[in-house]
This record gives sequence, C-alpha cells and structure tokens, in this order.
Amino acid sequence: MVFPSEQETTGARATYALVLTTEELLSVLEEHYVRFAREMHDDEKHDPDFEGAPELRRLSEAGYPALPALHASDPGLLGCLLEKWLFMEFLGTLTPILFKDPLPTHGFNSVDEVVVGPTETRIRGRAFRYS
Repeated sequence: MVFPSEQETTGARATYALVLTTEELLSVLEEHYVRFAREMHDDEKHDPDFEGAPELRRLSEAGYPALPALHASDPGLLGCLLEKWLFMEFLGTLTPILFKDPLPTHGFNSVDEVVVGPTETRIRGRAFRYS
C-alpha cells in the first residue's frame, strides 16, 4: 500500500494507492457483496432497468454469482461494482485494517480507479488528512 503519495499530497488532500491480493480483496468484500447481490436481486422485480446501470444488468445476466466466481469470470465487472456501488462499504471495512493506530492520520474519500487482476487488485483514490 502507498499512502499517501508524497507527490500527490496538498494541504488536507492526498491520494492513496492500494495493492491487495485476491484473497485480501475477497475477504474484505465478501460480506458486502453478498448483501449487495441479494438486494439487487430483490430490487430487480421493482426496477427491471436497474436505475439505468448496465453493470447491474450484467450482474443479473450472470445470475448473481458468488464473489470468487465473479472475480474469475468477469474481473472488469467486479472492479466496476467496487468503484460505483460498493466503495463506501469497502473503504469502511478497510480503514480499521490498514490503520491499527486508534487515531488514523488520513481517511479515505473515494475509489477512483480499480484494476482487478488474477492475483492482485490495484485501487487508487482520494483521501483527506484529519486535522
């Protein structure tokens, strides 16, 4: 993990870059993804257009696969879901894992880029420094 990037820190703003193994990613996301997939499946009968979100249609067409199966079959879709739909849950779960100190110096603010690979996932975003 790179946090924050020295050349990308200005005042209270910073950027972060994370590299997680596939096992770490799946562990952090599993509970959130299961709940999200169930909610999307339940919502499908009320909103078959999925709020106009093509990635949700793709998830439905894939049959709401288990997270390891989604990672293996469509890593691009998993990255898109993390970036657009699961980022708050992901960052909320990750913060106490990364910052063992009771008072972290920075907080995550966004997930701006996700690249899911077969063995690792790279995530970049914005952060802020606590004052």
